[in-house]
Amino acid sequence: MPPTLSPLPLREGGFAHARPRRASVARVRLGVATSLVSGLGFGLCLLRAFESVWLAIALLAPFFARTQGQPLTRALAHGLAFSIGAGLGSGIWVPQALRFLGSTDSEALLGLGLAIGWSATPALLAQAAALARVRARSPSVRLASVGGIVFVVEQADYYRPGAVPWTLLGHTATDAPGLAQLAAVGGVPLVSATLAVAAAALVELTRRHPPRGARVVPAALLAALLVLAATGERVAESGLEAIASDGRAGATRYL
Repeated sequence: MPPTLSPLPLREGGFAHARPRRASVARVRLGVATSLVSGLGFGLCLLRAFESVWLAIALLAPFFARTQGQPLTRALAHGLAFSIGAGLGSGIWVPQALRFLGSTDSEALLGLGLAIGWSATPALLAQAAALARVRARSPSVRLASVGGIVFVVEQADYYRPGAVPWTLLGHTATDAPGLAQLAAVGGVPLVSATLAVAAAALVELTRRHPPRGARVVPAALLAALLVLAATGERVAESGLEAIASDGRAGATRYL
């Protein structure tokens, strides 16, 4: 009987583990690319290329989905990718402005990189690091944590030496007076926190197999924000009409 060859045992880390590891790396790369693209779109919203606060909220959702409760290194990777995208989208004008002032192409690109690294990255990385610690089971606690983190980080960023409030999330709410008027109470960071909670609520609504009743609070928050945006816009329009009518009446008195 001819001798048979027995298969060699696979060691840990051998071919048996190659495919899952490659698939995991591919998922991470795809996730980072998604964060970069969503950050780019959000940056264009900051630049007013897309003037829609609801689009900005939708583009923020991947940032919170990929940082909240994640391992720190993964959260920082996604935060860095999102901040680079946001900086590129909102600072696309920087190289052209520097060239107009006499800079070379390489100097203009370097200036854009420095602007992104100094203005956009620190606050978003700090948010990503803090969001990685949010692992509460209750959706209400998670949403409150997201809002508090964004508010505190953006408020603290004002006091960073040489800080430029370039990528504050609340700057995308200019087309929604009902939300933008919150700045009268807590400044732009309060508007940013409100948008962050709305984006995090979207994440909660799209979770797979949530516990019973877990979607009630996120849905109620989004409905309340929709009402606030709608009623606030009407109040702002009526206020502008009143100011205009008062101005016309005052003008006729002097004619």
